[in-house]
Order: sequence, then structure tokens, then C-alpha cells
Amino acid sequence: MISIRVFTFLVSFILFFGTLTGQDLSPLTFDFRVNNTVIKNPLTGGINTPQVSNADFNNDGLLDLFVFDRSGNVSIVYLNDGIANQPEYTYAPRYAENFPDLVDWVLLRDFNQDGAMDIFTAARTPGISGVEVLRGYYEDNELKFAPFYFPQFQFNVIPFRLTNGSFTNLYVSSQDLPAIDDIDGDGDLDIISFGVNGGYMEYFTNQSVEDGFGVDSLLFDQETDCFGGIFEDGLSTCVCLPIEPGACCTGATELQGDTRHAGSTILTFDNDGDGDKEVVLGDISFDALTFLENGGNSDMATMVEQDCNYPSTDVPVDLASFPASFYVDVNNDGKRDLLAAPNSPRRVEDYFNLWYYRNDGTDAAPNFNFQRKDLLTHNTIDMGSGSSPVFVDFDQDGLKDIIVGTNTFYQPFNERDPRLFLYRNTGTLTEPVFTLFDDDYLNFSQYNSNAWGFAPTFGDLDGDGDLDMMVGYQNGSLFYGENTAGAGNTFQFTITPNYLGIDVGQNSTPTLVDINRDGALDLVIGERNGNLNYLPNIGTPTNPIFQPVHTGAPNNPFFGEVDVAAIGFDSGMSAPYFVDFDGSYTLFCGSYRGNIYRYDNIENNLDGAFNLVDDTYGDNVRVGEESRISITDINGDEVLDVLLGNFRGGLNLYQTDLNIDGSVGTQNLSEGPAFRVLPNPATDYVELQMEAFTGQLFDVAIYDLLGRTVYNRAFNGETLRINTKDFGSGIYFCKISIDGKESVKKLIVN
Repeated sequence: MISIRVFTFLVSFILFFGTLTGQDLSPLTFDFRVNNTVIKNPLTGGINTPQVSNADFNNDGLLDLFVFDRSGNVSIVYLNDGIANQPEYTYAPRYAENFPDLVDWVLLRDFNQDGAMDIFTAARTPGISGVEVLRGYYEDNELKFAPFYFPQFQFNVIPFRLTNGSFTNLYVSSQDLPAIDDIDGDGDLDIISFGVNGGYMEYFTNQSVEDGFGVDSLLFDQETDCFGGIFEDGLSTCVCLPIEPGACCTGATELQGDTRHAGSTILTFDNDGDGDKEVVLGDISFDALTFLENGGNSDMATMVEQDCNYPSTDVPVDLASFPASFYVDVNNDGKRDLLAAPNSPRRVEDYFNLWYYRNDGTDAAPNFNFQRKDLLTHNTIDMGSGSSPVFVDFDQDGLKDIIVGTNTFYQPFNERDPRLFLYRNTGTLTEPVFTLFDDDYLNFSQYNSNAWGFAPTFGDLDGDGDLDMMVGYQNGSLFYGENTAGAGNTFQFTITPNYLGIDVGQNSTPTLVDINRDGALDLVIGERNGNLNYLPNIGTPTNPIFQPVHTGAPNNPFFGEVDVAAIGFDSGMSAPYFVDFDGSYTLFCGSYRGNIYRYDNIENNLDGAFNLVDDTYGDNVRVGEESRISITDINGDEVLDVLLGNFRGGLNLYQTDLNIDGSVGTQNLSEGPAFRVLPNPATDYVELQMEAFTGQLFDVAIYDLLGRTVYNRAFNGETLRINTKDFGSGIYFCKISIDGKESVKKLIVN
């Protein structure tokens, strides 16, 4: 039996649970199953163009993985599970919130040797091609970052000294990936990049120690403008090698080449343990990597041999356009491994896109052996490129399922493979489990020759008691699926392409909603330009009629004066979703840049301008480009949850601070001490970390959804580690009490 006190506490928590930091959304996860296997990290949002670095995010002594996806400029954090010789990681989105907005490329390096990784990234100042730095530091055992300033230069990017004593920016193209490594073996970090004219690699040596400043500064001189003597012409994966040490290639290859720099990636490591650094190059024009053997020394590099299809002794890298490579410890054995990934943000291999070569040699003289092409993506929900999800009860069993429209899985020769994915909820109301039921629902891939970028929505358009389907796609038209199953039955559709000839331009994203409250469902359609098109139903609830010309009366092509096309972006990609809060609509709208826009003042104002409440709903949410949104209470706690898709082809799920009646969670139990719950979701253990420990004795209790106490003890300390192996998968509530004051946080155990 649940005590009155515990029942009151649980009801209060469930009704009023919300975040304490404004509009931050709380990451949420449930089991997803594919081929009878539970996906370990299902809700990462997908991965398209990963750039990988090691870092210790929670200061536990283990090297975790940082992934920056330049497709959407998204930071992704994976915590190391600590299993020796195994590449096992747990997605940890909370730590990614400590990263600022970054662009184009990111490498983590500890330049000041303080044990905290620092950020090297593309300049965020428009018009500047260079390297910005943010210094890493630990606060409450979390890796955080602060800007690093360069007083010698007017822009906050790494400068280097010219011969006249002045400074200019160290050039790195925004589409390139430089090498940031100790090239000369003096203990500090140097930089190699391709110059603005292309072809030759420029080598910048860090002179901080030599100038008497120690390793906590970054002072660069240009050592040479043709590192290793090679020239990359962009006509072949092979490069022009120098004819002798110290020389720069000046052969016919250079004369025939285009000296404008097109795009390259650089990786350096010591391949043979001789103290100098070899180079691995990727070129924007090719799918392969090129390995260059250094026959010189740490003072003067000379490339003497090359493998133009690296590694030709194993499985050569073959990635669709512009590969990049990374030297990181993936399998937790203390030796860095080789990873390869695409570096173009669009039209690249979007699933088999992180090739893993295990190092079976040493860190100083590696021996790489190919393992797999889908590291990380094999452990997440990744549907290629583009994901537009919607909650809907497909089988009418009272549980919300998920249907996702996609843009494509990568196919060569500009072919496409767009689909509808159906994830059936095979769990319960409070503990949903989403099982992949159909990876080509309704055989929508058959339309791949002229339709992709599917965006589904559902509603009873013909008033027969079952839900019909509308699907937008890239050319601005609509598919209509009439549900012939009847009320209460599993969906069955008759599909009509090019519904009524409606065409809003490009990238139609429809939603069915009775926005004028006349009893008949209307169409509101987002599009590439970022506006909304309103097509009122001028028929009846059982016989829908629409004016097919979206600009013709009574339609409104600038509905609510909504425009989510941000300055500096060439498209808006509006994706509307309406929520009815007790007779008052709120609009949530996805966008090209990934922000979620929220509007109100919609009722009785269909001819006017909606009120923009927020253009960054969910301040902590960065899912990348082309966000698509669906909202429901997925686990029966009367709090709305947000499911987001994006161009990276995956899913993210969050709990909002909005109750189903539209009220905002107030967390009336939050007057007690502040604490963190990590990791969350938990598997084997959870840590309750006091944010401001005062030395007092406090009570800790953990309850399940039925109010039963599964853990209870008094504790005096900063961090309490609790074994959760015997809890069972589900939702729990952690309560800390001191002097009659209580704080509660939600815990999910996988």
C-alpha cells in the first residue's frame, strides 16, 4: 500500500516536475529494439560527419569520446564504460551542454598540459578563416570551457608572427581539418594546415616555451610553407613528393594543378616509432586517404613514400567524398586507434560513416587492423539523413507509436533511398518500448525517383473515425493516405500521390489541425522558405475540400506572419506542430538552423501576426539542422514530451516543463538542497552529487512509480554512489531531505 505522504509526494512530483533552469529540456530515453536487440544509445540524434577526440568529461580518469558532427554543428558526448579493450560508451547529453556553439571543425587538445582538454575550432567570427581556442577546466568534476584570448591580434583567433614583427591570423579554411600535434617533439602543440593558395602544407611551430612563457600560451611562427616538401594538386589521391630533403615539389604535377585550395584534412602521428610524424591526407575530390611516410626527422620533415589508397595492406578507406582521419583511443587499452569519417556536411555516407581500425601495435608504432564501418552508429537509431518523426497510435492499442519520414540513406551516383520507419510501442503506458516494426512502411521507398524528405502527419480528415495520413516531401507536394481500416483498427492506407495538386514550393511539412475550430481539419504546411501556408478546409468534417493553389483565397501563404528563416541562412525549413492547451493553441515550429520557435496568440487571430514567445525553445537543445518536432505525453506522467528529428537522421527525446493542461512545472519540492543525478539514465550505478555540501547529515530515498521505497539511508558526504543493478528498468524518483526540506529528481534505470 502507498502511504498518503508518499502518494502525495509522487503525485506532486509527477504533476509539477519541471526543469529549474527556465526552458531547459530534460533528456529522456526509453528502450528501442531493432532485430530483437536493445539499442544501447538510441536517442543521440544520429551521426553524419563525425570528428572524434578523446577527453575526460567527468574527471574519473577514463578517456571518453567527443564527437563533433559538422553536419549541423552538433557536440555529442559519450562516457567511457571502463571496459578494457572494448569500445563501449554511454551517451551523456548533459555534458554536451557545457560546450558552446561551435562551427565547421573541432579538435580537443590539452595545450597547457593541465589535464583538461581544450577546444581548437574554426573561427566563429564571420569572414575570418582561422583557429579559435577555448580553455578547458574542471568545475564540480565536469569539463567546462572559457574563451582564450590573443591580445596580439584584433580578432580572437590564433595569430602568427610575420618577419616585420606584426601578426596575422594563422589560416585554416573552414572546410579543412588541420593537424594540431607536437610535431617537433619539444613538448608543446604545433599546427599544420594548407595555405590559402592550396597545394602546400604550412607548418607553424609553437614558440611559447622558447619565448619564456611556458606551455600556457600559444605563440606561433611559420617554420615552412611546404611541410614535408609535398604538393597536393587535387587531380589524384597521390601527391607530388620532393626530390631531396629540404626541397619543395616543383614538378609537372604542381604546374598542372589548380592552386586554389579546395579542401583537405590532415592527421599526424608517428607510425614507425622514430620520433618524427607521418601524415594522412584526405582530399575533397576523393573517397580515399593518402598516407605519407616521413623520411626526415622532427626538425625537418621529408615525405619519401606514399600509400594512395590507405591502408592498402588492410581494408582501404572508401568514404563518399572528402574523408578525414583521427588518432584516438577507442577501445580503452591506452593505445590510440585510427578512425576515418566523411568531412562534407551533405550528400555523404550517412550510416557506415565511422571506420574503426584497432591498434594492435603500440601507441608510438601502431599496427592498425580494420574492425567495422559503423562505430557508434550501430548503437543508435540512425536512419541516414533527415528524420521527421510523429507520435501516432498505429495499431490502436492505446499506446503511442512512432513513424519517421526520412530524406535518404546514402546511395552512390546521386540515387536516394527515402523511407517511412515504423517503431511500434511494445511496452506499457508508463514504460514504453519502441520496436522497429517496418523499415519501409507502406513501401514509400518506391517513390525515390522523384520524392524524398518525407514528413508525415495524421488526422481524421474524412470524419470516419480513423486517422488518415498526409506526407509532405521535397518538391512541395503532398501524399494523401486514406485510412480504410475503420475506427479502432490497425492502420490501412490507400495512397494518393500529388494530393489535389497542392504545391507550396519545396520541402512541404504538413500538419492536420482544426485551427479555425469549425469541426473540420485544416492544413498548415511549412516549407523551405521558412513561412507557413494555411489552407482552410472549405468543405465539411466528412468531405474535405481545399483550394489547391496555396496563394489563392481563402488560403494564407504567410500564416501568422511566421518566418523561421534566420539571418545568414538561405532557407528556413519551417516544420509546424500545434498543441491545444485547454482551447488555446500553441505553435512549436522546427527550422533549418535547428532552433524550435514557439508562438501563441493564435486563437481568434488567424488573419494577424502570432506572438513569438521564444525562438530557442529548449535552451540546452542542439539537435542540428532541419529540426522536426512531435509532442505528446509518452509515459503517462501528465507532462509533455518532445520528440525531435533532424538532418542527421536520428531522434532526440526530451521531457518538457509543460503539463498537459499547459501549466508550467513549478517543482514545488525543490526548496531542499541542490544535487545532481549522474549518469541519468543509469545502468549499473547512479551517483547523487551534492552541489553545495555543508557537512550536514541528509536522508536519501528512492521510490518507484508505485511509491515503493527501493533505497533508503542517511548520508554525510559530497557524493553517494548507489548500485542500481537490482532496481529493474523503469522510472524512479530520488529524494534528498534535510531539516524538513526536500529536493526530488527523476531517475531512469535501463
